[in-house]
Amino acid sequence: MAIHLDEQEDLIDICLDNVFKAVFTKDTPESLGALAKLLSALIGREVESVTIIANEPPIDNLHDRQIRFDIQCKSPDGTYFNVVLSMNPDEFEPVRVEYEAGTL
Repeated sequence: MAIHLDEQEDLIDICLDNVFKAVFTKDTPESLGALAKLLSALIGREVESVTIIANEPPIDNLHDRQIRFDIQCKSPDGTYFNVVLSMNPDEFEPVRVEYEAGTL
């Protein structure tokens, strides 16, 4: 299914917290499929399926501004890998990455 927009129509900015969560973090095939396509584009590797394993609260709370998504991905060849999306990585991010690598 293709979506066609006129040049006059406003696009929804997925960089906004509430829009991102509404589009990519719902537990529906459409939302998770869109997230898989986004991750494929971001990391340059095909992602077949995704599971959000440690999610910040979804769009239900407009005042929640934290963004960190731990996402378990599966490639078409059956390989599993984790992707962490973070809007504002903090100074302890390298320690967190080391911990995540250790858990794999």
